[in-house]
Order: sequence, then structure tokens, then C-alpha cells
Amino acid sequence: MRGFLQTYVRTWPVQFLVMLALWFAFVAKTEMAEVVIGIAAAALAATGDAAIRRRLARFSPRPGWLLEVWRLPGYIVQDTAVVFRVLIRRLVLQKEPDSVLRSIAFDAGGHSARSSARRALALGFMTMPPNSIVIGIDQEKDSMLVHQLAPSDVPEMAKRLGAK
Repeated sequence: MRGFLQTYVRTWPVQFLVMLALWFAFVAKTEMAEVVIGIAAAALAATGDAAIRRRLARFSPRPGWLLEVWRLPGYIVQDTAVVFRVLIRRLVLQKEPDSVLRSIAFDAGGHSARSSARRALALGFMTMPPNSIVIGIDQEKDSMLVHQLAPSDVPEMAKRLGAK
């Protein structure tokens, strides 16, 4: 408990200030009501983060996994084109999409913070581009269930996180 308090006594003010800055960037006002609500919301967010990290979340990614985010813009643009192609095909040609629900082999790992982080990143990175939605990851079967509007290859970033 002592290590927890020492960690969050140092990080809570930083998180509070970041959340407060985001609040002001979002509302773009400095009226008294916005300031008071922003301070309360930032304090709640920083406290909530501390509570969640203490009790629930175990997230310890490797830095290389986080760097895979650079691939996302390209995948998002590519998948947006796929979605528009499917939409035009549906509207103009009256053809149903070739959507698929597929199981992708995925090294789910164990129950460690590192494995949890890898699964969370794979799920998030695969779901952000609009063509794919990860339904879930089955740790017993080492697989990832993915719905795709149009069938496509497994993205490189997912492969680097454990997809095969």
C-alpha cells in the first residue's frame, strides 16, 4: 500500500493537470462554471485512474508495441476506402457486402500485465480501422474473433502483437 501511495502522490498532480488541460481544450471556455466543473472532472478522472490501476487494470506494454500506432493512419485510410467501396457497391449495384466473421490465430498469452497489455493493444489497433471489429480474444483457444465488412489480410501491426 505504501508504494501505491508514493507512486500516486507523485503522478496524481500530473494526471490532474493533463486532464484539466484537456477539459479546457475541449470546452474552449474559461467561464467560472467551466473552471469549477473542469477542476472537479479532472480530479475525478485522476482519482479514478489511481483506483482502477490499483484494483483492476494490469497494463504493462513493451515500448515497441506502443510504437505500432504509427501504422494506424495508413490502415484507417485504407479501410475507409474499403468501406466506401462496399457502400457504393451496395447502393449502386445492389450487391450485399461480402462480410465475414473469422477466427484468427492469436497468441493470447497468460494472465500477466504484459499479456493483458498485448491483447488490449491488439484489440484496439485492429478495431480502430473501420473495416474490422474485434469481437473478442479467446485465451483458451488462442484465437481472435474478428468481423470484417470486406475480407482482408491480417494487418502487420496485429501480427507484431501475436496474430498469425
